[in-house]
Amino acid sequence: MVNAIKTTKNVALFGAGGIGKTSIALAALHHQDIVLEFGKNRRFVPCDELGGDVTHDSLLELIAKYVGLKLRGSNRQGFLIRFLSIHPILLVLDNAETMLDHPQCYDATASFITTLASTENISLIVTSRSTAVPVEVPWHRIDVQVLDGDAAKRIFLSFHPVDDCDEVDKLLGYLGYHPLSIKLIAQVGAERRLSAPELLNRWMMYQTKILDPPNGGRLRSLRFSLEASLSSPSLSQLPGARGVLSILAFLPQGIDESKCRELFPSIEEIDLIMDSLCRVSLIEKRRDRVTLLPPIRSFIQESVPLMQKLLDDVWEFYSNVLAMLWDSSLDMRHSIWGDGFYMKKTSIARPLSSILLASNTPPHLLQVLLSFAYWIYMPIAGRQNSHTLFDTFMERNITRATFIVCA
Repeated sequence: MVNAIKTTKNVALFGAGGIGKTSIALAALHHQDIVLEFGKNRRFVPCDELGGDVTHDSLLELIAKYVGLKLRGSNRQGFLIRFLSIHPILLVLDNAETMLDHPQCYDATASFITTLASTENISLIVTSRSTAVPVEVPWHRIDVQVLDGDAAKRIFLSFHPVDDCDEVDKLLGYLGYHPLSIKLIAQVGAERRLSAPELLNRWMMYQTKILDPPNGGRLRSLRFSLEASLSSPSLSQLPGARGVLSILAFLPQGIDESKCRELFPSIEEIDLIMDSLCRVSLIEKRRDRVTLLPPIRSFIQESVPLMQKLLDDVWEFYSNVLAMLWDSSLDMRHSIWGDGFYMKKTSIARPLSSILLASNTPPHLLQVLLSFAYWIYMPIAGRQNSHTLFDTFMERNITRATFIVCA
């Protein structure tokens, strides 16, 4: 990143809330090579201070405030840029989604950022949940990812130096190696003097509620951080976005991106919604799948209720999948399952369980579900007789709930 600042001059960091964009930008700002390059002309500008007052003039005033300048004259933008370009300067525009995800003022602020980025002696680091940075600027783009296991453990133990054990690894896995979540839960453990097993039990009981301290702001509360993304102006213009998020959180392994229209047939703007959710970094795309980071998924499950209409659409989609497999030969079933066309069994289990538990599930769908579950879980040698499984279950009067536990 330091080399990118020197060579391309302008760097954009993208990623979900709490992923570490600000920390990376601050580390670069204070790196010894950057200090030698820019001296005292390094300024950090927290754009979220704009709040709801996002205008071209308010952005000029904010930057002027953090570089110690009183704006004068009728051409305030020209006055600011002339001042900034006297000597080489590095500006960090943190949380730039505050203005980049604001449709009413995007054109003016994007034009201003483009002018800043193209002016000699001015270098920029932009951190943003939104990927909608000005396209006229040749950015060095960095998509910030979650930590690897070793780095996650080092950070956790630096905040809460407990004995290393399997529970630490399990806890970090549940948190999806998400930096802010790791810091917050480590602080909870340190403040309450909890061992790793005790802290793991707290997470299992309270999920993301444990990451929401009463005095938390953007850097101390997962809820605060994620609500900022959920309330972004671009998502507010798409009323179906929260419902789609709730379904994505409902499916642990996410969905096949190519199946979005089949899963959400009642939402005409599904493509725009998926693009916007990706643009504000609430979802991530890995190969052909759309998923949520584990802490984001837990938060959405707790905060956004499932819409019955969308859930019905999901049930219909899976019933069609199962019907196709039911009517297929054994070799064809392996082909359909093996090509990644449908979800892994860990992802399909939850919608199937919901269908089984529903009181109004028709008998023919139960037959398909039970036989399909048998096909998933039983050895290959016994799958040829899967058609008879439904009769066996009915004869033994095995309830839906008992079946789910057994499976």
